[in-house]
Amino acid sequence: MPKSRSRSRSPRKSKSRSRSRSRSPAGSGSGSPGSKTAYCVVCKKKRTMQNPKKRRTKNGRNMMCGTCPHCSTKMCRFVKG
Repeated sequence: MPKSRSRSRSPRKSKSRSRSRSRSPAGSGSGSPGSKTAYCVVCKKKRTMQNPKKRRTKNGRNMMCGTCPHCSTKMCRFVKG
């Protein structure tokens, strides 16, 4: 009769966010919560949102949602804080 092996699982470690990313120059405001620009998937360009509203996703992340001024498609962007 074979012995059953009990594996001890180590707790899952969270991934560190220490990866280097290319950041935009300071003062451009592309990553701040007040930035109202997002990528429009229909126009394939970065546009300024109309009627931007701050929302929270089901898993707790903050995002800004608005509409594209050219094609009136819904645009969303994740923001800090």
